Amino acid sequence: MCFFLIFLSCSQGSGGGSSAAGGLVEKPGPEGGGVPPQLAQVQIVNPTDYDVNLFVGLNPLQGAATALIPKGSTYTHTMPPTSGSGGDSFYFEYLIPVGGTSFPYFSYENSQVYQVGLGKDNRITVGALTQCKADAAYLLLENTTETALSLVNGNTLMTPEGQDSYLVEAGATAVYAVAQNAQVSVAGSTMMKVSVGTRQASLPDYDFEQGRVYTFSVVSKGSTAEPQVVLKGVSPFDLDVARQIWQLQVADTESRRFRIDCVRPAGEQAAGLVVAGVDQIDGEIFLREYDVYGSCTLESTFTIQTSNAATARSYQVYDLVAGKDNDYILLVGLAAGADELMEYVLVSWNPRDKTTVWNMNLSQFDLEGVFVFREGCRNSLIQLEAGEYALAGGIVQADGMHHFVGTVDTRAESNNLQLSSYVSESNSDIGNGVQQMFTSLHWTGSSLIAVGYENCDFSYANRPHRGVVYQLDRSLTGATQLHSSEGNLFFGVEGNGDTYYVCGEATGTGRILYGCFLTSTMIQEKQEPVQHTSAGAYNWFNQLCLYGNTLVLCGLTADSMDGTTNARPIVAAYNTSGQMIWENVYSGQSDAASCVPNKIGTYWIHLTGGSGGHSIVSGDLLGRNTGRVIPW
Repeated sequence: MCFFLIFLSCSQGSGGGSSAAGGLVEKPGPEGGGVPPQLAQVQIVNPTDYDVNLFVGLNPLQGAATALIPKGSTYTHTMPPTSGSGGDSFYFEYLIPVGGTSFPYFSYENSQVYQVGLGKDNRITVGALTQCKADAAYLLLENTTETALSLVNGNTLMTPEGQDSYLVEAGATAVYAVAQNAQVSVAGSTMMKVSVGTRQASLPDYDFEQGRVYTFSVVSKGSTAEPQVVLKGVSPFDLDVARQIWQLQVADTESRRFRIDCVRPAGEQAAGLVVAGVDQIDGEIFLREYDVYGSCTLESTFTIQTSNAATARSYQVYDLVAGKDNDYILLVGLAAGADELMEYVLVSWNPRDKTTVWNMNLSQFDLEGVFVFREGCRNSLIQLEAGEYALAGGIVQADGMHHFVGTVDTRAESNNLQLSSYVSESNSDIGNGVQQMFTSLHWTGSSLIAVGYENCDFSYANRPHRGVVYQLDRSLTGATQLHSSEGNLFFGVEGNGDTYYVCGEATGTGRILYGCFLTSTMIQEKQEPVQHTSAGAYNWFNQLCLYGNTLVLCGLTADSMDGTTNARPIVAAYNTSGQMIWENVYSGQSDAASCVPNKIGTYWIHLTGGSGGHSIVSGDLLGRNTGRVIPW
């Protein structure tokens, strides 16, 4: 059985405590170098995903660490040979990364007894950390004030993990372990307070559960202002965090061949991630499933013919959604040649049987126009019920571009698939190169929410384009405008039932672009979108995903309005009240094209452009995003 060391509830002892902050190093040997003849050397190999503190002879409860062994490295330890027939004990304390810091973890099951001999190849391999139980709750305290602070439980000052001092300096983050039986409240009110100078603020009342991480931020608007403690998030502590936070990297040479178009939640059998795009050498569409930890579990390729039975020479996967029978429904643009008009096809592909269940070329329906869909918009294709789907875009007719929504019921005979459609009426905004289209859909269970833009002319900067939200009934007989914001463009919508969230871009003073989002409540109350101003002069959001009361939004920030100068991907988390929790800005690539929720409480971000090719990065709700790289 293994257990967590709860340093706040244990005395340090005469040997001192273990070092989680940086590890200790062995004292130098005698002058003159070399190994004295009466001493032996032991090679200790750490192949695990964690940095490890080494303890020799005394375990972490009894003494100080001998050395810190970084993950993937080998440490040489010099010591006397073992006396007698037994062996020397080697203990390993694993440093588990959580929220930008590390928690020390020790298990007797991972200790080893080894007989060290002279003239012998002494070699010990640190064992893999596979399972254990967290016996404490963990508090991450972020000090965003201008002065040092401390955490007090009742009248007792609490010392952070890995520190000798109880002070948390300005700008620093401290970690505290709260033992399962620790008393932190009286009569339902917390005894925990933060002291900033002579001022105090109580932590929010909370029942701290073992095995969970609680992130608090201490804020104060000045040296004399009263501090506030804000709960930013709660996350399960998972020992296998290195598997949760991973990164799939498509090398630059491979990204010239494999172009990722679409990253979406996988079907129920995979319960992970599905990636679709184009093999630009073999001229095929590829589809890969990954489990929740980034392992590729299924791969398939296929081609589609154009309406005149020619094999397409170019493809673009605009969106996909898991179907009802282990299949995926893909919205694909295709053309037989460079000068050929793009056609759009809905195709049902079963990657397990590697068969096409059905396909529907939208050009077979005479809507007196040409379809247009915006690249990279999640939920431009959604499932209403099993076997019934809806798609959103635009359609260019003789008088200009119109909004378009269509529904397809595949429960009928496969050779008799029908498209029901809504096409917006002509108005004064249509014509002369003006774009208006729907980009993303949400099904409430009784009606469709369609978001997009209108009166948009990207070649004419002074035209007042508008971001719009419409509601359509199931029959698509009409559309009701719920919201219109001048200077906005809406690219994504996500939600549950009648509660939903919309994201895109907003134009600020001086034509500065800001990422923005709206809630369904804000729409009902006729409020303007929340604007994201911290990333830089120009930024916008492409997509969002939802976890309880946390929104994770992705997009880009740049130094120019067209997004081409010094463009970097951004990911930001907000609560549903419009307060930003954290923000990450990436380097090496230029855009965060899509954001997909993962069923283990994390999310995936598809990064594109720049010198880094394509990559898919996993992160969590505490803002962690650095993880191992999954090969393509």
